[in-house]
Formats: sequence, structure tokens, C-alpha cells
Amino acid sequence: MERASSATEAIRAWIRGMAAQAGHPSGAQATRPFALARGQLAMTFPGEVARSAEQITAPLRTALADARQRAEMPAVDPDRDAEALYLLMMGWIEARLLEGRIPEENEVAHLESFLLAGLGRDATPSAGSELRS
Repeated sequence: MERASSATEAIRAWIRGMAAQAGHPSGAQATRPFALARGQLAMTFPGEVARSAEQITAPLRTALADARQRAEMPAVDPDRDAEALYLLMMGWIEARLLEGRIPEENEVAHLESFLLAGLGRDATPSAGSELRS
């Protein structure tokens, strides 16, 4: 991420780095026990899991704030979007690990494109768009 030429490229690097946890056999093997037991670990060690998520998302939040400041992604909310990206990526990684397969490059490229499109949205949600029951 540090060598990225723009905030968008830094975010792309974060997404690719997360995807690599399921994209390489050795990374998948090392990640599997933690990713698949994440809920149980969070219940048993809530502070540690929260700190881990914080460490993983810190550079992403910085890149998102930079993207907003540079008007690359004007509607980005660094804290909320970092949390959403983290949870989406963890779910994606978990699904690949449960399937027991290494995702193909085109899958990772599609995911990256999807996430960047969402971050590149034109406007923030309107005040009336809150979840309603």
C-alpha cells in the first residue's frame, strides 16, 4: 500500500492483500483455523479480535480518508467503509476457505471491481434512507 501511486491504488492493494489470504495455498492453510473460528474467537477473546480488526483496517481507513480528501472517492466514510470492506472481505475469505478452493484471478478482479465501484459512488446516502422496520 505504501508504494501505491494514489489512494485508490492503495485501497486496491489492501483488497488484493486480503484476498491473498484465500488466494495462495500457504496463506489459505494458515488463515483457515482463524477465519473459520472467528465468531468463537470473538466471543472468547473479544478484545484481541477487535484489536486485530483495528490493525488490519488502519491502513485502509487512512487510504479511504486520503481518497476522500483528494476527491478520488468523495462520498467515502473512512470508518464505516473500512468496517464494511473488512466484513465483506472476511466473509469472502471464509466462503473460499469453506469451499476448500483457491479463487481464480478473475474472481479476485471481479470482487475488486465491485468494491471499488461502491467506494466510487457519487453521493452519500440521504437522511431518509435509514433502515426501517
